[in-house]
Amino acid sequence: MKSIPHTRTAHPYMVKLWSANVTKMSDCFAMTMPSLHPMIEMRSSWQSDEVCSNALSTIGNLTYYITDQAGGSTWAILMKQSISVIFDILLSDNKELRLDCLRMFGNLSRSEPICELVRQYRVDEVLITLLDSEDRELVYASCGVLLNLMKIPKLRPSLLKNGGVKKLVDVLRDFGDNDWQLSALVCKTLWNYSHQMTSAVSCFGQEETDMLIEQLELFLDEEYVKESVIRELPKESKAFLYQIWKSEFNPTGKALLEHILVHQSHFEPL
Repeated sequence: MKSIPHTRTAHPYMVKLWSANVTKMSDCFAMTMPSLHPMIEMRSSWQSDEVCSNALSTIGNLTYYITDQAGGSTWAILMKQSISVIFDILLSDNKELRLDCLRMFGNLSRSEPICELVRQYRVDEVLITLLDSEDRELVYASCGVLLNLMKIPKLRPSLLKNGGVKKLVDVLRDFGDNDWQLSALVCKTLWNYSHQMTSAVSCFGQEETDMLIEQLELFLDEEYVKESVIRELPKESKAFLYQIWKSEFNPTGKALLEHILVHQSHFEPL
């Protein structure tokens, strides 16, 4: 068997070899994953980030099609290795690679055991930091992973401790009526986070609770949406955005607002 060419000349071959489309069968993950990790670790050896991006996309496909039950203990071991390898990429300046990482973590975070590994590697803290990004795609992808993490009660305190609640409220305020899908995602994340709360103030904080109520009441006002948000838009865009507000944000935002108001109290539970 011929050896793989030097990294500088192997680049075109590796891009094809690690194409994401070849890994859509769940039974190939154990064979493929160990080969992908070096491609990511050798990122600095390639002339471009395309090989690394293809490797990340492949892992993303694998993590989508494999479940805890399907992969078993071998899958868990490989996922732990993947998190270790990919964590550094998440801290890089390459937006596309970071998005690839976030998509992978979005798949991984469907598994509760893997969520614990995500916490151990402090990925949740990086996700919270990314909520400050001015790039809407990074914010959206980070929020999507947090949405899954907040389903697990023992991971919820990290959101408040690391300023994630305030950052999510800020995302709602800053992007708000410019992106109803992102706003709905923020509401879903905060709903998961506060699902078992007994006091909105102790869960979110007094200032954040007040801001949430104010923003949600504003964004749920249909007249505000029609007169201030979409009024000047072309007819087709106006109808499209209104439908998104009505079908995606309105029910989610209304449920969160009612949830907060029911538990709004200045007193801690006994």
